[in-house]
Amino acid sequence: MRALCVFALIACLLSCAAQSRTWHVRSDGAGDAPTIQAAIDSTSAGDTVLVGAGTHSVASWILLSMKIDVALLGEAPEGSAILLGTTNDCMLLIDNSSEIVVAGLIFATCHIGFNWAGSCVVENNVFRDAGIGGVEITCIYGVKGEEQRVIEYQSPAFSEVLKDAIAKAHEL
Repeated sequence: MRALCVFALIACLLSCAAQSRTWHVRSDGAGDAPTIQAAIDSTSAGDTVLVGAGTHSVASWILLSMKIDVALLGEAPEGSAILLGTTNDCMLLIDNSSEIVVAGLIFATCHIGFNWAGSCVVENNVFRDAGIGGVEITCIYGVKGEEQRVIEYQSPAFSEVLKDAIAKAHEL
């Protein structure tokens, strides 16, 4: 019985240590995944996609959808990882995800959009030549089980949150 308990404890510790992973993406296609999208598609909760220095051409959407606790980070030094939109349809869309972090990237002629029900941190990024809609915020309706957090559309509280978002967008 004691041996079984020790075995269970060791198995638990090993599985906890192996839960999160860093997916490296290089501009030449080398790394753990050939593209940013392929790395995102491979992630599980707790994982990080580390975008390497250089220019990463993006012809379409990068979709971060149905993910929880995933980070999309530019490799140090900050600002050395560039997502270059090669078409007018280039966008990082964070959709129906929570606990997402996007940091340390340069979005060149590439937009970012949000349509999510959970927390998302976007910090220390640069948006250049993004044109109209460099940052898009889509209003969505409440989420079952999170009713206490709903801010009614066009309510005074909604107006305050929107003003704060616009002020932050002007800082970018």
